[in-house]
Amino acid sequence: VCGYICRRLNIINNDSSKALSRLIISVGQPMMIISALYNAENTPKNLSIAWQVVLIGFAMHLLLSAAAFLICKPMKKCDQTKIFEFSVIFANCGFIGFPILDSLFNDSLGEGMGSFMGAFYVISFHLFLWIWGIMILARGREDIKMTPKKAFFNYGTIPCLIGVLLYLLKPYLPLPAAVGSTLASFLSYLGSLC
Repeated sequence: VCGYICRRLNIINNDSSKALSRLIISVGQPMMIISALYNAENTPKNLSIAWQVVLIGFAMHLLLSAAAFLICKPMKKCDQTKIFEFSVIFANCGFIGFPILDSLFNDSLGEGMGSFMGAFYVISFHLFLWIWGIMILARGREDIKMTPKKAFFNYGTIPCLIGVLLYLLKPYLPLPAAVGSTLASFLSYLGSLC
């Protein structure tokens, strides 16, 4: 409702909407991923959950890719078909997904576990998005190219890598309590932009 009113009153226009989107994509979501991984407790059980979630994420994206291909195969080939196929495979699992996961799993698994699992799901999401998603959108176009650099170095995969490294190294490189607490708060506040 607030967004609708701001748009109607021209408080938010196309330029500010693009700027806000860039802020969320380049700062908010990366910090949300890093925060979820940094703030999680490094235990064998959590590490096992993390690998299971990554495998489930890859399986889900393979299944959704096959379903999207079969659904879209009989459609007339055009840009709208590519967008539909892309939309069937790639959901908004970051911005909306993390708060929903926290509300579903925090009571049963512990504070922050929903975001923790979501961060590992996002690893498979971003790899599929930046490889298969770009390939879908690039069909029949010369201006969109899929490169290894785009696939592995983007606003999704880099925060996942940083977060996983922080998570795995946390037991071996303990920070002083004040520094660790400040870093956790800083990451959480920036991640809350989402």
